[in-house]
Amino acid sequence: MRLIMLIVFPLLLTAAPAFSSVRSALNAGNRLYKKGAFDQSLEKYREAEIKNPGHPAVNFNKGDALYKLEDYDGASNAWRAAARPGNPVLESAVEYNLGTNAYHQGKTDEAVNHYKKALLLNPNDEDAKYNLEYIMTEKKQDNQKKNDGKNDKNGDKKNKDKNKDKQNEQQQQQQQQKNKSGMSREDAERILKASGQNDRDAAQKRKMAVPQIPKTDEDW
Repeated sequence: MRLIMLIVFPLLLTAAPAFSSVRSALNAGNRLYKKGAFDQSLEKYREAEIKNPGHPAVNFNKGDALYKLEDYDGASNAWRAAARPGNPVLESAVEYNLGTNAYHQGKTDEAVNHYKKALLLNPNDEDAKYNLEYIMTEKKQDNQKKNDGKNDKNGDKKNKDKNKDKQNEQQQQQQQQKNKSGMSREDAERILKASGQNDRDAAQKRKMAVPQIPKTDEDW
């Protein structure tokens, strides 16, 4: 089974040849990023940003590094700054990353919206499609569990109501019996129980009082 690709899409963009000074810092940051040195890669991206503020490649890759460093708000801001109208590939990658970022913060509805936007911009993005299907399935399962929990609670409430009705019915029957006989069912049961106990006590006494068979003369 394919593992869900809920990771930042590492679109390590390179700058155009006209921006050679930016490209040098950007490429250095990319190499550090690939090695997992995210702190150092972020420094290089910021160095490139100073040389060319607002460059989409710098902002996008800076967002990747910030995400890896768990600065999720900073990552979102950097990715949004990288988006450029008229560049659907880049815009789709931005939406994909925003969706991934939202998912890892527990914002599933927001993640769904971003993945849908990514697919509108790039229908061939298989990762975005897979992630969207995964989250929708997950949400469906969560809703099913919630509904099952509600049904269980409703079932318990109905059982409690039935038991309560049964108790009320028994109390009414007992009251009716009391009205007819002048005593309640409990009183009658106590009397019968006491009577039975008295009979048993009497029988026990009789048993204990049974005389021993006298010995005959032959036994002497």
